[in-house]
Amino acid sequence: MQPRQFLSSMRRWGAGLGVGLLAVALVVTGCDSDDSGMDDFDDPSTTLTLAQRVSNQDALSTLNTALGVTGQAETLGNDDATFTVFAPSNAGFGSYDVDALTSNEDLLSSVLGYHVVQGDALTASELEDGQTLTTVQGDELTVRIDDSTIFVEGARVTTPDVEATNGVAHVVDDVLLTNRTAAERLQFTNATETLFQAVDEGTASTLNDPDQDLTIFAPVNDGFEGLALDALTGSDQILSRVLDYHVISDQRLGSGDLPTSGETPATLEGGTIAVGEADDGTPTVNGIPVSTTDIQAKNAVIHLIDGVLLERLDVVQRATVTSALSTLATGVSGAGLASRLKGDGPFTVFAPTNDAFDQYNTDALVGENRPQGLLERILKYHVIPGQALASGDLSEGESPGTLESGTLTIGLDDGVTLNGRVTVTTADIQVRNGVVHLLDDVLLRRTNVVQRATVAPGFNILVDLVGQAGLAGNLSKEDAALTVFAPTDDAFLAALDANDNGEIDDDEVPANAKELLEYHVGDGVFYAADQPTAPSGTMIPDGQDTDVATLEGSNILVRRDGSSVTLNPENKAASVAAPDVDVTNGVIHGIDTVLQIPSGN
Repeated sequence: MQPRQFLSSMRRWGAGLGVGLLAVALVVTGCDSDDSGMDDFDDPSTTLTLAQRVSNQDALSTLNTALGVTGQAETLGNDDATFTVFAPSNAGFGSYDVDALTSNEDLLSSVLGYHVVQGDALTASELEDGQTLTTVQGDELTVRIDDSTIFVEGARVTTPDVEATNGVAHVVDDVLLTNRTAAERLQFTNATETLFQAVDEGTASTLNDPDQDLTIFAPVNDGFEGLALDALTGSDQILSRVLDYHVISDQRLGSGDLPTSGETPATLEGGTIAVGEADDGTPTVNGIPVSTTDIQAKNAVIHLIDGVLLERLDVVQRATVTSALSTLATGVSGAGLASRLKGDGPFTVFAPTNDAFDQYNTDALVGENRPQGLLERILKYHVIPGQALASGDLSEGESPGTLESGTLTIGLDDGVTLNGRVTVTTADIQVRNGVVHLLDDVLLRRTNVVQRATVAPGFNILVDLVGQAGLAGNLSKEDAALTVFAPTDDAFLAALDANDNGEIDDDEVPANAKELLEYHVGDGVFYAADQPTAPSGTMIPDGQDTDVATLEGSNILVRRDGSSVTLNPENKAASVAAPDVDVTNGVIHGIDTVLQIPSGN
């Protein structure tokens, strides 16, 4: 629902609601301005009315425009009446959507009326701590004096005693909106524009109900960064759960009422929020900084926060609303795992980001023509069922079992790593049914040789030739123990693309393609590193030659010199460019040259 549609709806909800919405515009802002811009009030008070005083000051130009729109400039120009005016400076209007405010004359008139007391010209010396003043609308303003500084409804008086022929004005650094509902305050506040546009009709009704007593943790616009807003607002279930989790009903908990550590009372959603402090003393909610506290509304106290509270979403919902996890969310749905991962759990989910998936052939991973069962197997390997393991719960060398039935190997030497290769980039994202850790890569150890080559970029020709040669079945057997020396696409093109057209035509496929491919498959698992990344296998010795028997029947001579591994160094040598890629039925080494079967075989 767009803001203007929402405004119309709010008008239908109750009389006088339009006035309330105007207040929203001036809501969620702290009184941070130090400079009213009021530099010149030398004109004698006996010659200028309040309206003229305002019109003569550049720092009050926004107020002057507003008074002109509503016709209230004429009222404040009346010498037969006496007023005390609390006049917001331009800086005071700076936190609000002034264009939207001034476009609604009735609402604007009501807001301005809340700044005017008729019948007395009260100078600063006549204002007292705790004093209440009645506005022309019949609402009350409360004065507070703190160490000689005067505040009116929380707005600081920056320039007192601007005298005029028909009263006195006090310049304030904020717009007075404390008589407006929470919904109204959020509507016109620049910092909460995104939140306001996300609010659904049910939540808006609650926030606009003047009989409510609410505590609201309101995310600022930047707090929505990294979220997929269309996904957030496109699901009624997700949106209502998220919004309700930011609201505590039947209590107004100011900053002084919140615990320095511990849990809040239950929210409208039902869950509680953890309150704490950052190292610099900044209050936090679920670890998110509270940037502005104690913004008062007619029916609420509002605290601005720097992020959106998403802890009450489940694993699937959290992925759905996170921009960086859109590929994962699509995959979970496509693999038929959504229902399982929306269950009670608990689950520990290692979640590859979009960038992690983009390293691979995403069509083969999540596309419509992906190999049957591959995506489900891969994603299940990213889930530990029955436990919500935070990063602090993990142990070096631990091997927890996954939903796929395979195990992960945990490393803690430099942050959290999985299987010696994949790094946790963001840990401990709490969700309703577990915990999520973001990864910089996809865990593919539980794929077989053919599956791994299928999803890897740069090995399309190998996959095609294996299929044409009828070898896919043998190379997919789970009980096999293979070492595959896998030529890249560039390697195959260099060896077979005689007409240099960038692909291998049918007449360019060698007659002995099956035997050639089998010559690239070692019988047994051989690793090129000092320490294998999988539980079993043989390490190729450093500093000496090793013969590896192949399925074709001939041997490959492997020469390892530290991290450099060369195949058949005396016969069109190939270098291992990508060593030790673990799969369920062996290991793959990417090589830069197609091997030639020794002559005589």
